[in-house]
Amino acid sequence: MSVVEAPATRSIYVKHILQRLRTGSEPVKFLVFADRQPALLSRVSAALNTSQSLIVPAAQPQWLLPDRSIADAAKWAVAEAGVDRLMIVGSSANRSPDDEFAEDIPFNLTAKRDIAELMRAANAATRRAEQFYAQQIRTILSTPGISDGLAQGTLRFHGMFYRVESGVFAAYSPIDGPFRALVA
Repeated sequence: MSVVEAPATRSIYVKHILQRLRTGSEPVKFLVFADRQPALLSRVSAALNTSQSLIVPAAQPQWLLPDRSIADAAKWAVAEAGVDRLMIVGSSANRSPDDEFAEDIPFNLTAKRDIAELMRAANAATRRAEQFYAQQIRTILSTPGISDGLAQGTLRFHGMFYRVESGVFAAYSPIDGPFRALVA
């Protein structure tokens, strides 16, 4: 079965990949799922100036929904389209659904102490967003097909996290754990 004749699927992401495979002149080897933040997408697009890469905008809060699972789309792309590199780019603008960041913000900013409290609250919210991203990545990478490719060395993974507050990307490795800021 050719890639163009892939079975019908409900995944909007597989449909996006199929469209590129049908119209592109080169195969997709580097598949990137990136949150829909405009600044993030622009910077990722500029950095991946290669005809063999495909950036699929994917709203991060929906990454694990059954009909919008990027894990299922990535699994399909690895098995059926020959993708051998996977990058997933999240953003600090996306917080866990149970994160109540607004409750952390002091609304009467009148002194340096209040601004320091706001900064602490914002930093704590970014850490929670990083934890939410890491949890999503662990779930995606444990998907059969993806985990097999990683274990066999036929698939490479790159995790990136965009800190909206500073415009800085951080690399994330589910093996090493910590986020490492990348300097341009």
